[in-house]
Amino acid sequence: MFVEEHPEAALKLGIRHSPVLVVDDCVVFQGQPSEEDLRSFFSHAGTR
Repeated sequence: MFVEEHPEAALKLGIRHSPVLVVDDCVVFQGQPSEEDLRSFFSHAGTR
């Protein structure tokens, strides 16, 4: 999603800069995550 097209989402989530990764309406990464960070997050996502 582009916040320019959905400014209400940017306001709701407090997004001011990109990139931001949002999962289930929660900001999980601000800035560019590394591949290792992404793999770690998503391998544990079912246990959160």
